[in-house]
Amino acid sequence: MNGGTTNRRAKPRRVRPARPWMAVALKNGWYPFASLWTVNSIGWVSGQGRDYAIAVLTDDDPSEQYGIETISEIASASFATLGS
Repeated sequence: MNGGTTNRRAKPRRVRPARPWMAVALKNGWYPFASLWTVNSIGWVSGQGRDYAIAVLTDDDPSEQYGIETISEIASASFATLGS
C-alpha cells in the first residue's frame, strides 16, 4: 500500500496572530489512488479560550499538497465561524 498515516501530539506553544488556533493532537492520513489523492485530518484544535474536535476528509484531490491546503483552509474557516 502506498498510503500512510502520521500521529502528532504537540505541546502548546505561542499562537501566531495569522492563525489564532493550533492543533494540539492530530491524526492525518493520505492515500494515492490512480492519479488522485484522498487526504484526511482528524484532531483537537485549541485557541482563544476555545477547544474543538474536527475531522476533515477530502477525496479526488489532484495532489497530496492540494488536499493538505484544502484541509487547512476548511479548518481555519470553521474555527473562525464557530467563534462568531
